[in-house]
Amino acid sequence: MLRAMSPSRSWFLLVSSLFVGVLAPLPAMAQRVGVVVMPFDGPGSDAIRSQVHEALGEDSRLDVAALDEGSPGAQILVSGSTAGRATRRTFEIVASDGEGNELATQSGRVGRGAAGRRAVADATRALLDAAIPRLPPPPAAEVEPDTTDTTPPPEEHHDSAATPSSGSDPAILGLFAGIVAHNRSTGIDLQGGLHRGYDSVYVELAVAGELRPLAHDPSLARGLFVRASYAHAVALGTQYCPMGGSCQRYDTTFFRIYGDVGFLFDLDRVAELGAGLGFGFEANQIADNPILPGVEYPYLRPAIRGRIRILEELLVLDAEVGFRSLFGRDGLNAAYGTGGDSFGMDASLAATGLFDFGLTWRAEFGWSSYWHSFTGGSGQSGTDQALRGTFLLGYGFR
Repeated sequence: MLRAMSPSRSWFLLVSSLFVGVLAPLPAMAQRVGVVVMPFDGPGSDAIRSQVHEALGEDSRLDVAALDEGSPGAQILVSGSTAGRATRRTFEIVASDGEGNELATQSGRVGRGAAGRRAVADATRALLDAAIPRLPPPPAAEVEPDTTDTTPPPEEHHDSAATPSSGSDPAILGLFAGIVAHNRSTGIDLQGGLHRGYDSVYVELAVAGELRPLAHDPSLARGLFVRASYAHAVALGTQYCPMGGSCQRYDTTFFRIYGDVGFLFDLDRVAELGAGLGFGFEANQIADNPILPGVEYPYLRPAIRGRIRILEELLVLDAEVGFRSLFGRDGLNAAYGTGGDSFGMDASLAATGLFDFGLTWRAEFGWSSYWHSFTGGSGQSGTDQALRGTFLLGYGFR
């Protein structure tokens, strides 16, 4: 005899079926991996060990034993060490299986504040991501051999790309001093086919600095940079020797000031590409003479900049191209015409390096040029070009 089931009993059976269906697969789920954090070696290692233990505890795949309490069934043992002084301290963490076989290793720099803790946490997560797939498989139940193996090989993990090493971050502040071999070649074409020219080769003493306040931050903000530089010609004078006359010397002062701010986007920690905006002032001051007046160039300079890390920060190529929008050309206007226009461009290619103990260097080859046009006077057009080779030494504060 058929009976209609009561609504309450129907709902009870439906909920029970769903509950059993959800819980039934749970026994088949993989058990969590047992992990023990061993004592670390080196200065300040206790703090790093605690940070590693905290990061492991946030991983739902793991069953992490309390510090200084062993776990006989642990599948992964995490050990570590630190080295260096507090301002340049590095760490290394190693994951091994229960038999002491190394599974993975990670290293990094002990930064300050939240950035330093994030570096340790990132290294810890990367360590376990690499170590867990390398654990030996659990013993399999005895079954009939299957000649068809469709299991794909485990994916290889490369530890080196997981976190930045101690040499991959640029200096927070780099200070430089050095010399510049510089030449200047100026030519002004006048109406009637006349020409005025000036050529010189001289040496400058230069100082420079670059600030990257968030250089150790793993976020995009690490690309912010601020730069400033000053160069002054030494032992420079100008001499004019007319045909059939005695030579005359004129006091000469050349100097350059520049500063900018910009941002570089990190491209997979191998290269950086970005732009900057700066202001410069270039003074080529010559006492009154019959050939060429002194001139001063204040300018606004948007630029594109790129860096390629050939060997982390130990060897970097630094290239730049800038446009110079002039605010004035005092001296030339009074001599050759109040009307007309001027603009400039520059380009440079440098090799730089920063050692772990702080020594930093920079070797650069650069070119710059101004182009002039004149109206309302005797001038028609002109150029003012320069080549320079720079070598600087300094110290990088990390």
